[in-house]
This record gives sequence, structure tokens and C-alpha cells, in this order.
Amino acid sequence: MRLLCLDTDREWLNILSRELGSIGFANVNTVIDPKNALSYLQMGEVDLVITHHDLKFVKFLRHAEASPDRKIPVIMVTSQVGPDEIFAIRDAGVNEIAIKPCSIKQLVQRIEAVATNPRRFVWSPHFTGPDRRRKEVLLSGPERREPDDA
Repeated sequence: MRLLCLDTDREWLNILSRELGSIGFANVNTVIDPKNALSYLQMGEVDLVITHHDLKFVKFLRHAEASPDRKIPVIMVTSQVGPDEIFAIRDAGVNEIAIKPCSIKQLVQRIEAVATNPRRFVWSPHFTGPDRRRKEVLLSGPERREPDDA
């Protein structure tokens, strides 16, 4: 799996890259600038993005016409853990959230969740991102959503 880690904290990126490499992730790229992250994504050499609390970047990935990959899985690592922040992160289209301080084991659990249990991608006027529902509930009538195979 090819990982791209985006954060302005170089020290955290170095630790993250070293720890992920030590447990078998051979392809971990780190960047401190969203523009550099977009360059990696445009090359198509990224399977998953790990970012610190950068909602602007995630919203660009999910909504902008110029986004190189609207469906790229995103894990956000954040220390902002109030309900409003968590809802904002979820609503921006993040696949998984890890709360700082988190262990490498907790981060790997999020990576494995994204890799082994991909969720449908939702395109709507009010939300673009992975389906926020964790359970499969079969509905009929006006509450039923059509699957999106795009």
C-alpha cells in the first residue's frame, strides 16, 4: 500500500514514516505542503492519505473539479476531539479518524479498516465522501438510497 502523509510538523512525519516502515509499509511518502500532496496524487502513486487536521485539503479532494482523486481514502489524525470537530471531519468526507496522541497500532487499525472494509462512495449535493453509515440497513420507500457505482 502506498501511503502519503501530510502534516506541517516534520518531526511527527519523520516518526510516522519510520514507525510505518518498521512494521512493513515500504512506500511511505511525507509532505508538509498540500500542493506537494496534490502532486503525488496527480501522479497516481498514492493508495491512502494520512493527514493532520486539514479540512480545507480534504474538502478540496472531495469537491473540487481539479481534484486528482475524489475517492482516495483519507485518515485524519487530530487532537481536536469535540463533537463539533468530529462531525466536521466526518462531514468533510474523511474515511477514518485517529485521535492524538495515538499509537502506531491504532493508526494501523484505521489503515486496515480502510483497506479491508471499503465503504461505498456517496455523491450528493450535501455530502461527498465515504458512506457514513457503518451498518447495512435495508430500507424501502423514500428513505432508500440508490447505490452509486461511479
